[in-house]
Amino acid sequence: MNQATSIPRALVLSDNDGLGRAITVNLRKHLKMEIVQLAPDALALPDDSNGDVKLIVVALSSPNSEPVVMLSRNALTGYVGQVPTLIISDRPFNADPQDQIFYLNFPFDIDQLADKVEEILKVQIQLAQTTQTDTIAWISKRKGNYVQSTIQH
Repeated sequence: MNQATSIPRALVLSDNDGLGRAITVNLRKHLKMEIVQLAPDALALPDDSNGDVKLIVVALSSPNSEPVVMLSRNALTGYVGQVPTLIISDRPFNADPQDQIFYLNFPFDIDQLADKVEEILKVQIQLAQTTQTDTIAWISKRKGNYVQSTIQH
């Protein structure tokens, strides 16, 4: 599948399988994107997941888990700074949308997740307005909002 016709994807990583499944199910309800839940130590993306990743969610429920370690074990460190990465953790930090890193406090309400993802995608639209080469549309089913973005691949 070439990138011009590929389906945008979100990747979900979690140190807790139940938490990862809950996030995956919720995102599938609210976004017109393929949501791929990765095993915590997958070591690589599935072959068909490369090239069209539009969002990475790293959900940490254990105070001993480190987002960078999880990203590294899943060969995702190359996406950091290039693809919006939402880190869900009980350890707050200052995130900067210009760095493509976002934060959501754990524990969280499931509606907060949907709101945060919508906010992230809107930031991506704003950042992409200066580099317009390919149009990708996301639909938020939850609020009935149609969000269209032009993003350079």
